[in-house]
Amino acid sequence: LNADSADRVSHFRLATHLLVALITLGCLIWTALDLRALARGDERARLNRFTAATLAALLLQLLFGAFVAGERAGYVASDWPLMQGSFFPEGIDWSQGVLHAVLYDPFLIHFIHRWWAWVVVALLVVLARKAKAAGNRAASIAVHCAFGTQILLGVATVMTGVALWIAVLHQLVGALLVAATVWACHAVGSPARKGQTSAGQTSA
Repeated sequence: LNADSADRVSHFRLATHLLVALITLGCLIWTALDLRALARGDERARLNRFTAATLAALLLQLLFGAFVAGERAGYVASDWPLMQGSFFPEGIDWSQGVLHAVLYDPFLIHFIHRWWAWVVVALLVVLARKAKAAGNRAASIAVHCAFGTQILLGVATVMTGVALWIAVLHQLVGALLVAATVWACHAVGSPARKGQTSAGQTSA
C-alpha cells in the first residue's frame, strides 16, 4: 500500500475497528488483574481522575494513529521533528472548516498525531512514577519501555517513508503500550494490600 492506493477503507471504520480491539484488550487485562487481586483477598482497583485522563489521552492518540493509517497521512512528510521543513505544515485545507480539517486533512491529522504524542508521554511519565510509588516497579518499567520504543518507531516510520515492517511494529508496540498503561493505572488505583495494611498497623 502507498499514498496513492485506491484500496482504502474509511479511516473512521479503521479507527473503530482498532479502538474496539485495544479497549477490549485493556478491559481483559484490567479484569485479569482484578481477579488476581481478589484471589489474594485484596479489593478491586478503581480509576481516579488522573488515570482516567491518561487513558483518555492515550485513546485520542490511538484514534489519530488510526486516522494517519487510514488517510495515508504518514506519507505527507518524511522529516522529523519538522514537517516539510517547518513546525506547522503547509497545505492544510481549511476551506470546509476546522472540524473537517481535523477529521479529514492528512497534513493536520499527521501534525496532531505527531505532537499530541508528547502530551501523552508527559502523562505516562507521571503515571509510571505513581505506579512505582504504589509499589509496582515492574509496571513503571513497562510503561517507560513501551512509550520509549513507540516514540523511536514512530520517528523511524516517518523518516523511512512508512516502511511496512516498521509501521507494523509501530502498531504492535501501540498495543503493548495500552497493556502497560492499563497495568500501571491498575497499580495506581489498587488499595493497599491487606497484608501491608496489617503490618503498618502493627508497627504503629
